[in-house]
Amino acid sequence: MAVRFIDFRKEYGKRLDNATAFGLRKGAERLVQLVQRRVSKRYPPASKPGRPPRRRTGKLRKNIAFFMRGRRSRNVTVGWRKAGIYGFYHESGINYPKAGLQFRKHMLPVFRRHKKHIGNVITRNSREKMRHER
Repeated sequence: MAVRFIDFRKEYGKRLDNATAFGLRKGAERLVQLVQRRVSKRYPPASKPGRPPRRRTGKLRKNIAFFMRGRRSRNVTVGWRKAGIYGFYHESGINYPKAGLQFRKHMLPVFRRHKKHIGNVITRNSREKMRHER
């Protein structure tokens, strides 16, 4: 009696990579939506230190994005595009070169609050992708 071993990496490797990347992309898209919603309150009045920044021009909200190196990358970064880099100064409390800014966190609190939800989005979308790629 011969025993046949299945090399799952060969058999399912590409499908698994695609499904994982798809799930990560969907999770990152959802996190971007949640952060953008957090900075959508209209100005005036100005936000108080410790609260998320209020929207004046919408530039910060438009420049919150996610980045992946390739279509099947397993690394996703959620952050700011170059035009919205001042969001980093709000988030970290580092003095912005033009004016002293105080903490107005908007990225980290959303991630901490919705970590489980984002994980569920990634898992659900990865599973769906694996099912549909048969």
